[in-house]
Amino acid sequence: MSRVSGTPRWALRRTTITTDYQSQITERGGIPGRLRRAAESRGSDLALVGNRSCRHERLTYDELWSIVDQFAAGLLELGCQSGDHVGLIAENSDLWLISDLALLSIGAVDVP
Repeated sequence: MSRVSGTPRWALRRTTITTDYQSQITERGGIPGRLRRAAESRGSDLALVGNRSCRHERLTYDELWSIVDQFAAGLLELGCQSGDHVGLIAENSDLWLISDLALLSIGAVDVP
């Protein structure tokens, strides 16, 4: 994972999210809900190990949930809603997984 002064690179590009999205994300169950609960209980444990072609090599549950949460907030800010079908064209990687989890966390459906 690329870090600058201890801060992940993805965290340096944060934008202000004006949508009240947190309740839409955290009330969902399924896999995103389990990930959120794992981040709360096992935050510093290793959650994801990517391969060489992936942008992130190792992510803890806290880091993974933070990325998914921010991605989901961005999708909501862009107008994506629960029930929307979103085309997801990407290689099989940690970035695909993050995108999929973000879509699921807001109730959208990915169309691979």
